[in-house]
Amino acid sequence: TLPEPLDPEQEVAPMSKDRFITVNINENGDVLISGERMAVANIQDFLTKKIEERVELPKNKKLLISIKTARGTDYNLYIQTLDAIKGAYFDVHEAYCQRKFGKAKYQIDKAENDELKEKIPVAISLAEPDAGK
Repeated sequence: TLPEPLDPEQEVAPMSKDRFITVNINENGDVLISGERMAVANIQDFLTKKIEERVELPKNKKLLISIKTARGTDYNLYIQTLDAIKGAYFDVHEAYCQRKFGKAKYQIDKAENDELKEKIPVAISLAEPDAGK
């Protein structure tokens, strides 16, 4: 479902940069997270910690992860990186369910799942590659 349209009279506040983590994958096979080179094997643990830090923050302070690739990026590297990002969210979801509800994520009911989505929204943005790159 789409969000409700914005009221044209309502002022929209810009998002603070500390909410964003950028993941850039270049044509050389380098994965850069917020400008720092990182091995794919380390991405999930790194992002799990970052997501966990924001679980109790209000909705407008939750993390947004933006993935951007170059046109020549290896598809398998892209999928491995995306899997690591989704794995971080899965880890945080699972830990929250165990801590809050005393059960695995697959065992929670609709109301518990709604709470989980509110507390830990999966916010992954897939940016288009730059033209000509």
